[in-house]
Amino acid sequence: MLAVSFASWLDLPGYSISECLGGTPIILRIPKILLCRLPSVAIASYMECYAKQLALRRNIRPQMKVTSITKQGEFWLTEGRHKDGRPFSITSRQIVLACGKTKSRTLGVRYSYLIYSSLFYAYAESEYRIIIVGDGISSADAVRYCLENDLPVLHIIRRTDGQLRSILMSRLSPSHYVEYHSIYRLMVGRDTHSLYQRYTASNIIKIENDYIIVRTPKGDIEVAININ
Repeated sequence: MLAVSFASWLDLPGYSISECLGGTPIILRIPKILLCRLPSVAIASYMECYAKQLALRRNIRPQMKVTSITKQGEFWLTEGRHKDGRPFSITSRQIVLACGKTKSRTLGVRYSYLIYSSLFYAYAESEYRIIIVGDGISSADAVRYCLENDLPVLHIIRRTDGQLRSILMSRLSPSHYVEYHSIYRLMVGRDTHSLYQRYTASNIIKIENDYIIVRTPKGDIEVAININ
């Protein structure tokens, strides 16, 4: 799997990807045309190499889960567990939460705070369509997962058909990102799938226990769901 970002975008201060991987077997096996976007295994190798080169290993704690962060006077107490279950605690004057975004996007309606990190329970309720909102990489991953597991999908996209022509996935190489290209073609209506239905220029305006209301350019539509 190739990284979505170009290799030059992933350089860290003080030691670049080219300095770390240049001339190594992992690079020599990659065709020159692909070097602008590296496979994930190369990025993982760079991260490990970076920590070693800059003597940061003692400051990096992998495979740990943070369970609580509390203020203790002038200090912060971070607590959690190692992968094997052993507890840990770290006291520091400052703490930075690297969440990727400063603000999560929400639907702004009741029940939209319900978040599930897995589609495991969808198998038991496969007669209901899986509602997926958005047009980014994560949304495409969710669509692909559902279709690969024969789960029906209702894809709600806020952008219009015209606006979809300029999103990130429209610029991904069809030969390098076959899976994303196939989902993008579904999103813009170039291809069809028996388990996939889309609404563009649409949004969810109401969520109840057994249905949602989707506002589309052609009017409001009620869709049966189950969020119990």
